[in-house]
Amino acid sequence: MYIYDFIQGLIIGGTLIIAIGPQNLFVIQQGLKKSYVFTVTLFCSLSDSLLIVIGIYIYLIILFKLIQVS
Repeated sequence: MYIYDFIQGLIIGGTLIIAIGPQNLFVIQQGLKKSYVFTVTLFCSLSDSLLIVIGIYIYLIILFKLIQVS
Protein backbone atom coordinates (compact mmCIF):
# COMPACT_ATOMS: atom_id res chain seq x y z
CA MET A 1 0.00 0.00 0.00
CA TYR A 2 1.29 3.38 -0.94
CA ILE A 3 1.24 6.29 1.49
CA TYR A 4 -0.63 8.41 -1.08
CA ASP A 5 -3.55 5.96 -1.05
CA PHE A 6 -3.58 5.93 2.74
CA ILE A 7 -3.64 9.73 2.97
CA GLN A 8 -6.36 9.98 0.32
CA GLY A 9 -8.52 7.44 2.19
CA LEU A 10 -7.92 9.29 5.45
CA ILE A 11 -9.03 12.59 3.92
CA ILE A 12 -12.13 11.08 2.31
CA GLY A 13 -13.08 9.33 5.56
CA GLY A 14 -12.56 12.55 7.51
CA THR A 15 -14.79 14.54 5.20
CA LEU A 16 -17.55 11.95 5.55
CA ILE A 17 -17.33 12.11 9.33
CA ILE A 18 -17.12 15.91 9.52
CA ALA A 19 -20.03 16.56 7.15
CA ILE A 20 -23.23 16.78 9.20
CA GLY A 21 -26.32 17.34 7.14
CA PRO A 22 -29.62 18.89 8.17
CA GLN A 23 -31.20 15.48 8.72
CA ASN A 24 -28.44 14.45 11.12
CA LEU A 25 -28.70 17.73 12.99
CA PHE A 26 -32.46 17.25 13.32
CA VAL A 27 -32.04 13.71 14.66
CA ILE A 28 -29.40 14.88 17.16
CA GLN A 29 -31.63 17.78 18.24
CA GLN A 30 -34.62 15.49 18.79
CA GLY A 31 -32.42 13.06 20.70
CA LEU A 32 -31.17 15.79 23.00
CA LYS A 33 -34.72 16.99 23.61
CA LYS A 34 -35.79 13.37 24.19
CA SER A 35 -38.93 13.90 22.14
CA TYR A 36 -40.11 11.40 19.51
CA VAL A 37 -36.66 9.83 19.32
CA PHE A 38 -37.82 6.41 18.11
CA THR A 39 -40.28 7.85 15.58
CA VAL A 40 -37.73 10.28 14.13
CA THR A 41 -34.97 7.69 13.84
CA LEU A 42 -37.34 5.11 12.36
CA PHE A 43 -38.68 7.55 9.76
CA CYS A 44 -35.18 8.78 8.82
CA SER A 45 -33.83 5.23 8.56
CA LEU A 46 -36.72 4.05 6.39
CA SER A 47 -36.58 7.10 4.13
CA ASP A 48 -32.80 6.76 3.71
CA SER A 49 -33.18 3.06 2.88
CA LEU A 50 -35.92 3.80 0.37
CA LEU A 51 -33.84 6.50 -1.33
CA ILE A 52 -30.83 4.15 -1.53
CA VAL A 53 -32.95 1.41 -3.13
CA ILE A 54 -34.46 3.88 -5.61
CA GLY A 55 -30.99 5.17 -6.48
CA ILE A 56 -29.68 1.67 -7.10
CA TYR A 57 -32.73 0.81 -9.21
CA ILE A 58 -32.33 3.93 -11.37
CA TYR A 59 -28.60 3.22 -11.76
CA LEU A 60 -29.35 -0.32 -12.95
CA ILE A 61 -31.96 0.94 -15.43
CA ILE A 62 -29.46 3.39 -16.90
CA LEU A 63 -26.72 0.75 -16.95
CA PHE A 64 -28.89 -1.80 -18.78
CA LYS A 65 -30.01 0.81 -21.29
CA LEU A 66 -26.36 1.67 -22.01
CA ILE A 67 -25.50 -2.00 -22.42
CA GLN A 68 -28.37 -2.49 -24.89
CA VAL A 69 -27.25 0.51 -26.94
CA SER A 70 -23.69 -0.74 -27.39
